Amino acid sequence: MLSVSSTLGVVNQLELKGRSFAGESLKGYYIVKNRDVIYAKSISSNNPYGTIRTNRIHEGVVSPLYAVFKPKENVHPEFVQVYFELDTRMNNYIFPLVNMGDRFIQVSGNDVISGNVIFPRIEEQMKISLFFDSLDQTITLHHREIFSFSTFFYVFFIIFTITWEHRKLSDVMSKFIVPMRDKPKEFGGDIPWTRIEDIEGKFLNDSLSGQYVSEDIVQKMNLKIIPAGSLIVSASATFGVVAVVTRDLITNQTFIGLVPRKEFDVDFLYTFLQSPTVQRKMRLESAGSTIFYISRQTFENMSFATPEKDEQHKIGAFFASLDTTITLHQKQ
Repeated sequence: MLSVSSTLGVVNQLELKGRSFAGESLKGYYIVKNRDVIYAKSISSNNPYGTIRTNRIHEGVVSPLYAVFKPKENVHPEFVQVYFELDTRMNNYIFPLVNMGDRFIQVSGNDVISGNVIFPRIEEQMKISLFFDSLDQTITLHHREIFSFSTFFYVFFIIFTITWEHRKLSDVMSKFIVPMRDKPKEFGGDIPWTRIEDIEGKFLNDSLSGQYVSEDIVQKMNLKIIPAGSLIVSASATFGVVAVVTRDLITNQTFIGLVPRKEFDVDFLYTFLQSPTVQRKMRLESAGSTIFYISRQTFENMSFATPEKDEQHKIGAFFASLDTTITLHQKQ
């Protein structure tokens, strides 16, 4: 028994859901062969008038709620799915052809194929289909690699921290900087005033909204400057976000600034503070049941296992390279 999913395409109900939803009798059901095209009347948020997909798996049957078509010789079956996978194109095509009942779409099989489409020559259809099939496989591969990287990241910190020395965070950081609650009263200068939205991947580089303050305002309002080479951790609201600060700047009260001691590697600490073990511990130490918050004093007294600097540097460099690889895969 086959069915159609707007996201997965044509699927085997037994393989996907562990059971078949076919009735006791298959009278009126349609036989669907490989490369047949199916119109499904099922409604989704992206496809409120149904969807069209090509059977790319084995032969099966579908319920009478579906309409089944065999493409003509000048139509490449795979291209039909590629063409209608774009939600706006599918919706614009099918909308004039259907009548919406109280609960179901009312449309005949002949009506479904009565609309106009713009297809290239079959040779070009085949090339386009092959391209998108290759693209789907590449995306799937990258997703699997990213999942593997994430799993490795988790296992790494469980196994290797067993032999590391436990230290309070106050022994790792020379300063804990808690920003002032007040927003600068006036802007103008060259010191960035930053928010969580300004973080770009691993780094907090600048104010993307173009908000800067002068040294005079910093002194008048006693604003706290977080120096380059520090780390920031969001201690409230969007909890546990970590970034490396690349230039002297100030932030809003969402963050706590952490200035590492010289014997600790900033790339290692960035990776370390993002690890599942540390993130879980921060949440356990935080106050509040619905909104997480962690104070400076709680931060200072938290205890973690860390290696010596040579090992920190190697681990930091490895995960920095890994971050670059993951970012590349995500862009691709």
